[in-house]
Amino acid sequence: MLITSLFVGFMLGAFISGKVSGHFGRKSILISITLTAFVSSLLSAFSPNIYIFCFFRACYGLCVGLVSPVAASIGTEITPEHYRSILFSFKGIPFVIG
Repeated sequence: MLITSLFVGFMLGAFISGKVSGHFGRKSILISITLTAFVSSLLSAFSPNIYIFCFFRACYGLCVGLVSPVAASIGTEITPEHYRSILFSFKGIPFVIG
């Protein structure tokens, strides 16, 4: 149940990330959602039972799902063209390694 709630949050965040960042702007979304992820992590650490813990982990997953595409697009915009392939190759290595 814990892992499922986290990945459902990832999925929902990834689905709505384009619309939200297009409406509010990528930089403001990056800052506000990062702070929200920090708060939801703290709240999940002090949750009294498993249901509230899963709720806050789902909120954290939503935040990460929202931030991941936004951070990738900002990284693509600010990285010089000749370094982009190297940067995004290194960005994907942790997912391959596990």
